[in-house]
Amino acid sequence: MPNFSGKVVTGMGWHKFAKPRSERQYSHAHEWRRDVLALINRMGRDSAAVAMSTRQIQSELGISPASLNRVLKQLQKAYQLKKVQRGNQPTLLTTVTMLFKSAMVSRQAQSQAWKGYLTTLVPTIATSGYDLPLWTLVAVQKRVNEAPPWEEETRRQTG
Repeated sequence: MPNFSGKVVTGMGWHKFAKPRSERQYSHAHEWRRDVLALINRMGRDSAAVAMSTRQIQSELGISPASLNRVLKQLQKAYQLKKVQRGNQPTLLTTVTMLFKSAMVSRQAQSQAWKGYLTTLVPTIATSGYDLPLWTLVAVQKRVNEAPPWEEETRRQTG
């Protein structure tokens, strides 16, 4: 080696980097999982579950049936997706995000019903505390016999 300067570079080596997804022929499983969850969340925006067939998901994402089944099983195993088969009907799919959103909506509706019930029960409260005028106490006494909204909901559900 006639032109060797005596400098040895250590720590330099070959490093593999991932191509962008648009340049690759195949996608990673975690990318498919993210795509499936995003699709289901987008389709079932305001509901607790969405009815979709696997063929619909395949056509939307351009994924093979075997890959889609593998991804769905992985999501179910990780408790990120709940899948309910209904015979010949499309499968019901729900995600954790959709369940939390529907729970929040029902909780807010229940809270609004409770606030509405309380405002009809006690229309005015004095600013100094709990000193209620006499006519309010009489109105409260009359409304005590009325059923609160949660009891009406229970009666409606049980029949």
